[in-house]
Amino acid sequence: WQLACGLLAAMSADGPAPDGVSCKAALLALCAAGRSAEGLALLQEAVEEGLLGSPWQGGPSALVDLHGLPAELARLAVLAALRNASCALQGLA
Repeated sequence: WQLACGLLAAMSADGPAPDGVSCKAALLALCAAGRSAEGLALLQEAVEEGLLGSPWQGGPSALVDLHGLPAELARLAVLAALRNASCALQGLA
């Protein structure tokens, strides 16, 4: 996971610019290492920067589209959706 995240950081700093493939590789490495918190942060950043399509359809509280995602990333997307919904219910989002 450290190599994948280091490479992603180097790409962001020096080029070539990261893309969806490099982000997914880093996300999968983080998931494999059990580093869900870092994975959630990277997933949100990648979606915000347009590197990955948003798994949320119709807003964070509506549908989560898991089609085409590897199982590890699908679990991460569900975790992110649950966290976002919990924050929204508590008025934190």
